[in-house]
Amino acid sequence: MSPDGCTCGHLGSPFPILGIDSDNGSACINHDLLRYCQSERLTFTPCRAYHKNDQAHVDQKNWSVVRQLIGYDRYESQAACDQLNRVYELLQLDVNAWLPVMKLVGKEREGSKVRKQYDTAM
Repeated sequence: MSPDGCTCGHLGSPFPILGIDSDNGSACINHDLLRYCQSERLTFTPCRAYHKNDQAHVDQKNWSVVRQLIGYDRYESQAACDQLNRVYELLQLDVNAWLPVMKLVGKEREGSKVRKQYDTAM
C-alpha cells in the first residue's frame, strides 16, 4: 500500500510498474508520494506546467471508468473509502489489462460537425 492509502500499487498489478505520471496539483504531488517513488525506484514525472491537456488519456479513463461506475458524488467516510477500494480492486485488472483502448489521434471540423479519428484498439 502506498503512503497515501492507495491499494493499486505493485502487488495487485499484473505487470511491473516502472513509474508514475501525475498532474501538478497538490492533491497528486506530495512529499510522501515522492519519497515512496524514490524508495521503490519508480520514475516520477509530473505533467508540464500550464499544459492542461498532458493528462488527457488519464482524464478520459477517469470519466469512462470512474465517473460512469461510481458517479460524481464525494465520498468522505472511511467506510465509503473501504467500499470504493474493494470495487477498484475488482475493476482495475479488467480495465488495465483486458479492455482495449482507442486513443483519439485527431479531429477535423467540417462546418458544425467534428469527425474524430481514433488509433487502433490496443
